[in-house]
Amino acid sequence: MVRLFTATAIKSEIREFLSLKQVGLKNIRWIKSSDFHITICFIGDVDLSLANEIDLVLKEIKINKTIDIEIDRLDIFGKKVPHSLVAMIKENQALDNLRKMQIYRLEQLGLKMEKRKYLPHITIGRFIKSNIKGQKYRANEIANYLAQNNFTKPIKFSTKEYCLFSAKQSIGGGPYKIEQIY
Repeated sequence: MVRLFTATAIKSEIREFLSLKQVGLKNIRWIKSSDFHITICFIGDVDLSLANEIDLVLKEIKINKTIDIEIDRLDIFGKKVPHSLVAMIKENQALDNLRKMQIYRLEQLGLKMEKRKYLPHITIGRFIKSNIKGQKYRANEIANYLAQNNFTKPIKFSTKEYCLFSAKQSIGGGPYKIEQIY
């Protein structure tokens, strides 16, 4: 079994810039900059035979023109109990279309794909769960961090490819490995 997802890789200068934001918060596990990516489709745990079929299907899905990506702010996922610090990607029709194409083709293989709203982002840290008494302090700490560290202007880059990544089986998380580039 292997855990798979599709994503865009992040250019080294963008990874370096985002890694500079990985200071000033307590109770957070920072993601290694080498593991930064923008997930397109989470596929999940599959056997090697299905992984090969997935690769064949993805080889047929091409990016016809450059996808321009804009990272517009730092934010959190989990408004009541924050669980992730993320760099949010501005709404992007090209990424959304690529995701829809991948979902359509992967469902034809019998895979059950996530249907929740797609919010492209780069996870830069995961909060370590703390006790409930510390949540109010935590909210203030995070709000101050976001106010002091957010971007003054969007970060832009382009890509003409996406990748099939693998992760630790059944638990996810890095290190991630690029299995194939399309």
